Amino acid sequence: MNIRKRFKKYKFIKFFLFLFFAFNQVWGQSHSEISRQLRIDYNPTYYINPGLSIFGEFGIHKELEKNGLSRYVIKPSMRLFLGGRFYFTAGVGNFITVGRGFTSLWEIRPYQGISVTWPYWRIPLQHYLRLEERFIFETDNWRYSNALRLRYSLSISHRWGMIHPGQFWRVDLAAEAFITVWNTHGKLPKQGRITFGADRSFNFEQRVRIEVIWQQEQLVFDLRQTAKDLYFRLRFYQTWGNM
Repeated sequence: MNIRKRFKKYKFIKFFLFLFFAFNQVWGQSHSEISRQLRIDYNPTYYINPGLSIFGEFGIHKELEKNGLSRYVIKPSMRLFLGGRFYFTAGVGNFITVGRGFTSLWEIRPYQGISVTWPYWRIPLQHYLRLEERFIFETDNWRYSNALRLRYSLSISHRWGMIHPGQFWRVDLAAEAFITVWNTHGKLPKQGRITFGADRSFNFEQRVRIEVIWQQEQLVFDLRQTAKDLYFRLRFYQTWGNM
């Protein structure tokens, strides 16, 4: 990779960090009731063949409030092309949450989902339906609870600027709903999330993505009230194999 390409890549990351710190400073002073979080993750993908890939997520989620919690994420997954515009995905998420004065939690989250692009307009609509089971362990005594949750996401995206093969910009907007369909005790029964994302692809193997995520959820102890969260996310993607 030459110096010019490295500069472009770091310039995009520096731009994200500048926006994050500036927005966080202004927003935090006027919206102290909204929880803020920074997420950074690395996402490798290996294509076994054009229709089958294995991928993963390795990341950290850090709450920005004083003594905020930290969550570490390891999520191996697979993706299978079913034909047409349908894909099947499955995996197991591992989430370890730690913090000062907080009982550490280990959540194991197996999931499976179906995604489809329809209708395929100039700006296509992408649908993703996902079912996941949550096993949450308290690591001091290993008591656990579990629940079954359904997620549905609808997104649109637009890509441009492909001057050279594999190099492009892309922006997308997604709305996602979460519903706990079984064993809601101690869980958030309903959640909603809006995500704005921007991607910069440098070649067929490397891509950087930034996201701003707004989330609202019901409180377990008072379903008439809601909690609001704002997430900033920086994601690195790397790809190998027979694409």
